[in-house]
Amino acid sequence: MARVTAEDCILRVPNKFRLVLLASRVAKQIISGVTFDIDSDNDKPSVVALRIIANDLTNIPSLEEDLIRSQQATNIVDKIEEENLQAEEEEIDYSSNSSDIYVSEDHSDLNEPIFEDNEEDLE
Repeated sequence: MARVTAEDCILRVPNKFRLVLLASRVAKQIISGVTFDIDSDNDKPSVVALRIIANDLTNIPSLEEDLIRSQQATNIVDKIEEENLQAEEEEIDYSSNSSDIYVSEDHSDLNEPIFEDNEEDLE
């Protein structure tokens, strides 16, 4: 196949910096085993990635979204809040099955005897 240059890819991705980022992402995908409908001709993954972009064999907007997601840092607080929201959504409504049993929040009343025998009541 003919030699591919960055000028061939500029028609698809006008910003050279963005082109480098996208080509490196495609090259990493090639290295990880993703296959594209193009002959590699034993070329390096970076050359194949530029050829893929130049021949418009990948969806550039979805590739950009994938690149952005891969570079975003995960905030542990946001992750915990997301888990809490999921737990609230999955929470079962027990209000219709209410019973007369009440346990205090600190569970201190669990140590109290259930039945108290008062001698005064027995007489």
